[in-house]
Amino acid sequence: MKTQQTPLEMAEKSPTNTHLMGVVGLKLGLLEIISTSRKSPTSDATDPLNVRSLADQVGASLRTVETTLARMVREGLISVAQSKRGRGGWVRYAIAAGLLEEIQKAQAEGTWPSALSAPSRLGRSGGWPPRLPGAESHGHLSGFSGNLGGGASSRPRVVQNSREIPDEWLEVDCSLLHEEQVMLGPSHLRQVWKWGNVSLDELRLSIEAFAFDIRVNRKTIRMGSINGFMEILKSGPYGPPANFETQADTVRRQNIERLEAYRARQKDLDRRESELAFSLWRDGMSEARLRQWLPVELQDQPLESHAVLSSLRLIYEQMPRKGM
Repeated sequence: MKTQQTPLEMAEKSPTNTHLMGVVGLKLGLLEIISTSRKSPTSDATDPLNVRSLADQVGASLRTVETTLARMVREGLISVAQSKRGRGGWVRYAIAAGLLEEIQKAQAEGTWPSALSAPSRLGRSGGWPPRLPGAESHGHLSGFSGNLGGGASSRPRVVQNSREIPDEWLEVDCSLLHEEQVMLGPSHLRQVWKWGNVSLDELRLSIEAFAFDIRVNRKTIRMGSINGFMEILKSGPYGPPANFETQADTVRRQNIERLEAYRARQKDLDRRESELAFSLWRDGMSEARLRQWLPVELQDQPLESHAVLSSLRLIYEQMPRKGM
């Protein structure tokens, strides 16, 4: 069954990469699971896979695995053959034809995947560890620690001789913009990171502020929302509108408004309850009894007069409730 495309499926693709040599680290581990999960040795597509299960197997966060899978789709290593969203959702992946031939050849030679994890082949000191003896054949990857980049910094900084964008940049939540039909994707995040004029926190705030501006203020940009947003980020963060409030601020404001409304309702109920109790007390008394409690100057005034009612109300409130 085919459903509405997810951001993962909508990821733009670069020319298909069919070389195993450049596949390292988490990508290599996920590719091994996908390869061993194919419906048959001759099939390029997998059985249904759950992304959360993949994350558990490789020992990485769900968001990191989703980001890495999206990157693999974008690079043409794999494609989404079929998917089901919602509860019990799953994805069938297909391996690029040329890449699958390399994997099958490596399997026949007994060099998949352990030989690929040697430092000389990976071009880095780390990488996907060789499978330990007795490990499961269907995607259970023993010993993977998943060091997926350093911690977040206040400003993006391109490491010398490195073109690899930090994973936390590709993990930025763009869903608020997607809801406004501004399809900010991994390629845009990579470009913003390369420009180096916006920190990670500034980017997150810019996304939230721009989405707010479109949703609440009906913001439009002549060159188009995505192009205009990128043009702004080329010089720095997006300036939030005067009426902007973050999602956290919105939640706090709404909570305060609920509490204030609750307090107002309680005060109104207290007032109505007190008025009713006073009316019942007054109606249960004879006129002679009520007048004997009134001051001398009010004895001759009608019981419905404002001055008499105020005096009786004061008397009522001062009386012990037990004696009412």
